[in-house]
Amino acid sequence: MGEGDISLIEKYFEYRGEPSVFSSFPTKALVGTKNGEGTITDSAAGGTALACGVKTRNGAIGLDISGKRVTSLAEIAHCKGMKVGIITNVTLNDATPASFYAHQSSRRAYYDIALEMVESDFDLFVGWGIASPTGEGKRPNVLGLAKEKGYHVIQGWHDFMGTSVLPLLALVPFPFALDRPPDMPSLPHAVRRGIELLEGTQGFFLVVEGGKIDWCKHMNDAGSLLRELEDFAQAVHEAIRFAKRYPEETVIVVTADHETGGFGIEDEIAFEVLEEQTFSYQTFLNRVAKGEDPFSLLWELWGFTRGEMSALVSPVEDPQRMFIALAQEYARRVGVTWQTTHHTAEKVPVFLWNGEEFRGKENVDIFAFFRTLLEGDTPL
Repeated sequence: MGEGDISLIEKYFEYRGEPSVFSSFPTKALVGTKNGEGTITDSAAGGTALACGVKTRNGAIGLDISGKRVTSLAEIAHCKGMKVGIITNVTLNDATPASFYAHQSSRRAYYDIALEMVESDFDLFVGWGIASPTGEGKRPNVLGLAKEKGYHVIQGWHDFMGTSVLPLLALVPFPFALDRPPDMPSLPHAVRRGIELLEGTQGFFLVVEGGKIDWCKHMNDAGSLLRELEDFAQAVHEAIRFAKRYPEETVIVVTADHETGGFGIEDEIAFEVLEEQTFSYQTFLNRVAKGEDPFSLLWELWGFTRGEMSALVSPVEDPQRMFIALAQEYARRVGVTWQTTHHTAEKVPVFLWNGEEFRGKENVDIFAFFRTLLEGDTPL
């Protein structure tokens, strides 16, 4: 999520005549995201910088650039007796959430990362799933190990919204916002319930990731991006609702591990057109895989004529490449731009609630600020 994404969602709220949740933050800044080698970061290095306050190489989780294990804010909070939760709308052992509890030389070591998740003793994990829960060979299933560890393991929104048992590992469906049934809960619902479960006299540390923002941007899918940003903004609103109840005891930081896609705004945005997109790139790919005609699907999605599509892509081209090529043309028509399908070195926004001491300063260490709060008795 970069500056362009914030502009998009703020303009969208303005278009709808609603206040932007981001405008309510008293302190705003920008932060660079290059990795420890001075190149464009991946989510592992970016997540480690957020969680542990050190720059490292791409692919490394919870390790410094020399390979030494480093402690995360979440681990510090846990050692201080605070409850700790991780909520993400992607897999729980993906690089960014894993950076708060795991220490691995490779972000692809999904099974080992999942084992560290179970061994973390954190109180709450909520996510779309767990990648490679059994790993290779005949190693035990992570969910079984979690149960042995004492976690209440549930699958599905109904059980998650109804339980009050901790420690809890909840796997719930998080389809793309564009593809979600109208009555299905989403990221903001998970945040609200997560706060209810973690709230207590000892305080809590909660990490929330809107991971599908990145996925949409890798595919240059502006229509899906808008809805994922809307979901994320509503999740932030849930955090602010809590902060307003305890204004002197709550810190919120909203930021990103990196920017993807080089997303920008070129002209007035045709939100009335963006709102007409009815499904995500994932649904497109799924339906093509089942044998549907990609040209018919792209016409259904964006209204391109077969002649317009034929001038840009071949019907025998890889469906993913077809989608991206048409998505870039669609973006130009609605007033936004894409520079790439990869990560960029653009600075990302930081929004702080109770971070007034940083106003007017440059090159401040926000991580050190949080670490001091967690390790000492410094008042906000």
